[in-house]
Amino acid sequence: MAEKRSDRPIVVTVADDCGPGAARNACRCRAAVERAFSGMIAGGAPDSIAMEAAARVFRYHHPESSERHAWDTVETWLFNGPLH
Repeated sequence: MAEKRSDRPIVVTVADDCGPGAARNACRCRAAVERAFSGMIAGGAPDSIAMEAAARVFRYHHPESSERHAWDTVETWLFNGPLH
């Protein structure tokens, strides 16, 4: 017997403890994100490339996160708020 598939979209949310407003130590991946950014900057990469690398690290740890959420979170963590 075949399973009945739901037509409803699957909604995945990111844990509040890893969003832009999260406490400094709330998300365990934050240190990895910050290391990725600072390592890229130390290696001479432009800010935009370092930011992209940091956002990719965030999405590696949170594949359920949208690209926009990852970017906003990383911007807030690294620069204490959105840049735009």
